[in-house]
Amino acid sequence: MNDSKLYKFKNKRCWWGAIWPCLVYLGSSILISIIAVIIITIINIKDINKITAMANDATFNIIITIIVQLVSLAVFLPVYIHNKKKNYQTPENKPNIKMIILSIFVILLVGNVCDLLLDGFTRITHFEDPLYKIVDNIIGEAPLYLNIISVVILAPIVEELMLRGLGLNSFLSEKNYKTSIILSALIFGLIHFDFGSIGTSTFGNEMLNLPDYVIAGLALSFIYDKYGLAASFTTHAANNLFSVISILLTQNT
Repeated sequence: MNDSKLYKFKNKRCWWGAIWPCLVYLGSSILISIIAVIIITIINIKDINKITAMANDATFNIIITIIVQLVSLAVFLPVYIHNKKKNYQTPENKPNIKMIILSIFVILLVGNVCDLLLDGFTRITHFEDPLYKIVDNIIGEAPLYLNIISVVILAPIVEELMLRGLGLNSFLSEKNYKTSIILSALIFGLIHFDFGSIGTSTFGNEMLNLPDYVIAGLALSFIYDKYGLAASFTTHAANNLFSVISILLTQNT
């Protein structure tokens, strides 16, 4: 195999290594949601109102999310452990508490700036994004312990394994440091972006939030590369915990 073909092969391999975990997560989300809808339809086949109510129930939705997260974790963790033993270099730096706190602060600061821009956009256009109401309602109405399990514990673990432990490491195996960090951050931003908003009135809201997602991805990628998976998970979990607390406080005021 000549140098050109070898480069193309390695380039495709590193992209596939970064993208397949996202496809697994997306595929499991769709499959488990379909199975759940079939089950509740069979159980309540004669009562369409019950089917609709259950499908819109916050507790039901967060339980489905937890199942998806556990399935994804069962796939990602063994692959990460296997790859780590064979290929991945463990960061030599010990976790830096100051850097983790600074990263959390930056992520929260950018998130608040985006929220202010979004609030201003809402006031100007007099449009409230239904997607964020749905998310807030799920967090606000579902039991607190389910929020902690899904949003604060499982989501950071799954996303750090998916995007940093597997995705970022795949890029780092073939690309330079800056390119790998940027690509990982962009993928993080895109998986949090609501593509269903394209062509609708909610698209502007999502575009205002995209910088928040990407900058969070940059910070988490930097923390992972310098201090390892435990440090990026801690940063991610802390950020999600603040988000849950913020939503709960907002809804109780």
